[in-house]
Amino acid sequence: MKCKIYLIKISIFIHLLFLPGITHAELIPLLVPALDGNTNKFTGKSVIADSMDNSSSIPNQQFRDRIYYYDLALNGTGKAYVLYADPKPLIPDSDLPVDLNREKTDIVLAIETATGWDKQVLCTEGVFQPAALQIEIDGQGVFHLIYIRKLTKEMAGEAQVVDYLVYRKLENDVLSEEIEVGDLSLHPPNLAGLGGWRTRMALTPDDRVYMLREGGSMDLTRPVFNLLVPDGSGNWDARELSGLPAANWYRLGGFLIDKAGHPHIIFADYAYDNAGQPYIADGFSGLEDSPYHNLWYAGSDTLDGQGWTAIHLDEDPGSSVPSLYQFQFWVDLALDEDNNPAVATWLWRVGTLFPGYNTSAVFFRRDSTGQWHTSRTTRTFENLTYEPQGPLAGMGPGLVKDASGWHGVWDSSHPRPFEHEFQRGGIMYRFSPDGDNWNYYQPLAPFSAEGHCITKIDAKNRLNVLVLGDHTDTQLYLLRYQLPGDNLMEVYTDRRYYYKGESVTLHARIEPGAVGDYYVAAVSTPRPEIHQNMEIWQLTDRGEWQKITGLEQLLPLLTVPEGFNFHNAIGTVGPLQSPFDKPDTDYTIFSLVTEPGSDINAGQWVTPLFAREITVNKGFPQ
Repeated sequence: MKCKIYLIKISIFIHLLFLPGITHAELIPLLVPALDGNTNKFTGKSVIADSMDNSSSIPNQQFRDRIYYYDLALNGTGKAYVLYADPKPLIPDSDLPVDLNREKTDIVLAIETATGWDKQVLCTEGVFQPAALQIEIDGQGVFHLIYIRKLTKEMAGEAQVVDYLVYRKLENDVLSEEIEVGDLSLHPPNLAGLGGWRTRMALTPDDRVYMLREGGSMDLTRPVFNLLVPDGSGNWDARELSGLPAANWYRLGGFLIDKAGHPHIIFADYAYDNAGQPYIADGFSGLEDSPYHNLWYAGSDTLDGQGWTAIHLDEDPGSSVPSLYQFQFWVDLALDEDNNPAVATWLWRVGTLFPGYNTSAVFFRRDSTGQWHTSRTTRTFENLTYEPQGPLAGMGPGLVKDASGWHGVWDSSHPRPFEHEFQRGGIMYRFSPDGDNWNYYQPLAPFSAEGHCITKIDAKNRLNVLVLGDHTDTQLYLLRYQLPGDNLMEVYTDRRYYYKGESVTLHARIEPGAVGDYYVAAVSTPRPEIHQNMEIWQLTDRGEWQKITGLEQLLPLLTVPEGFNFHNAIGTVGPLQSPFDKPDTDYTIFSLVTEPGSDINAGQWVTPLFAREITVNKGFPQ
């Protein structure tokens, strides 16, 4: 197998650009919105709902009317079912404080149709932004739903209005009646339905429904997690988890049950003050005053609340100051084929000024030996300090595993970590075959994520991302892309922008079955756009770029060894070296595979034509 690597300037690929059947991206867009220039909002079927955005100038009031809580499930054909909480403020765009006793929320179920979404309001709630909301599908195609309602309960001889957890099923698109989880009248003194600002649901391999709730002990002197165990009679018993670390509060991030029936959770504490010292509080006081916290993973061999073991996840376990900070709004938990957990989290280090980064996505992965690995998907600028200006989005990453590897989706809100230079930012897709190397990237959407990027792959090998748009566009979106199959070969760089003094390194992602002759070309577009003669550059077998005068001079450059994959760099161009020697210049890198020995222009291609845009020799951000 020969690998031909070419750099061709301006016009050599014009013939290819107009050939039929070309796909100019590895992820093929299937369900993406289009920008309406009049409204500056995105439109199309991928828009599920338009969230109300409070324009108040009072801090912490701007986001009170947003659709922050939503979830996604996909049936066997890939049809989407979306459950979300749509706030109904008493006075839109109000500067008044939230009235927790009278603010309401619509709990909405939206089902995908051929042209849009069928929506049903399940209830209108007196709960402001209910976080405990989830939809899951079991092995029989039955959907399971949970959400919070305001219900009147008789407690200590008095009628009290309380936040209460309810459960429903959706079978053949028919909703069941609500079940009040752990209702006092059914199972005294079971308080499983009470409290629990965040609740997560998980299904066992035999389709039993378990839930995990955060809350306090009966005397409110310590935080607890309650595992809600099905009692066999259509309801649940609450069992407190044992073995968790002592903390001032637990914030639940994720809950999964693996193929062996073992539970996995991720959660945060509020154990440190703003000086990085252990936070001392009486009961639950000071919960919102601590900007530092730790991220934990815990698992157990049983589903009865006993025998849990917790592990502190940290970028730098040897540091005395925790490196997991406030504004980790959402984290994601996924499992590999061998039931090993992986965690994705998004970090915003508020007010920091140091060379490197203010924002990053971090991945923690446990291997088959029980060891944890940490990867950060950003890079460091030496001798450069940058503080982002203006509004930043950036919320929870999505993480999912399939047979090809790990797929990550997260926000990209400013140029420091993810190579976006515009205030509106973007949503980024990254791929890793092993969870360690995250070089591969692709932009998905030209707006930032203001919420959790809920990420799932359906039976048609399509990547689905449910996300709330940023401060410029407060809509709830479902984005959908076709993932590649076999016979994939794509050459790419590990980032979108290269700044002055940085080398450009090319990598190759090759999937099984991609046999033939590999072609790669880079087409430059100078600024300002001027006419110039075509230039063709060839990478020689010595790793040097050589200018040639015609296609007939192109030569194979290397033989691809057995097991070659995208960990291998296939060429590096140093700062201001040919062909990437022009200031602030855009290039498009094309790649494809032809049938062995065939002419590239004959159209006998094994893979589609892929295109990647990069910019070289940019000025540093100020």
